[in-house]
Amino acid sequence: MDEYQKALISGGDAPGATSFTINGYPGQLETVCVDGTIDMYTLPVEREKVYHLRIINAVMEEEMLFAIAGHNFTVVGLDGAYLTPVPSNYIMITPGQTMDILLTTNQNSSKAYYIGAKDFLDTTLSRARNMTTRAILRYPDYTGTEDPVDLGDLLPVDSKNASYAKAFTDRVRISGLTGNAVPTDSDINKNFTITISVNTLPCPYADNNCSGPPYNANWTGVHAASLNNQRFVTQNVSILQAYRWYVPTYRRVRSI
Repeated sequence: MDEYQKALISGGDAPGATSFTINGYPGQLETVCVDGTIDMYTLPVEREKVYHLRIINAVMEEEMLFAIAGHNFTVVGLDGAYLTPVPSNYIMITPGQTMDILLTTNQNSSKAYYIGAKDFLDTTLSRARNMTTRAILRYPDYTGTEDPVDLGDLLPVDSKNASYAKAFTDRVRISGLTGNAVPTDSDINKNFTITISVNTLPCPYADNNCSGPPYNANWTGVHAASLNNQRFVTQNVSILQAYRWYVPTYRRVRSI
């Protein structure tokens, strides 16, 4: 968190993750402990059961792709709300999002299967890390004499491969609608265009020592998010209180 606080103060990018975890375990085949083992979470299961898994993306700044080797599952919930069931063999989950899936354990009882998660980068400015963190789905008769079944191509090799994310979100978007019907033009009363942007503002410090993109040739800059080119100015009173008592001083936005 210290690094993120520094980034907020300086107006620059937060440092990228150096590894990911599943339930607190790094689980990367490239990272071996001092004793030669790999610190990896294990999920024991019984055969011919249906497990309800709640997947939470606790990564601060990355969408994540998640899959279980040899298994399909059904997505039934999104952020605490029911969803028309979406069959899939992987999911794409955004920061802070929760997703409920039903997993049927119908594979070989003497084997184990890798669970995998890796980041999806949706911008050309980010550096692709192409790291996959793993856990193990272990059936009761697995002895550990052979490696778990690998993920294969369930997750993309390239973290910037957008086809996986698009295919999954398209399925969720359609299935989430009532009756699986796509709305027609006659169902739409108004159209809105909302633009979410990351902009650059001038460094607010007299020493001109910010770490964001340059504001101009002579001044450093800071990152600033905007909605339709309007930026909310953080105040020292409650937003709801300002609306309740109609305090105009605090009901304002700033143009970018």
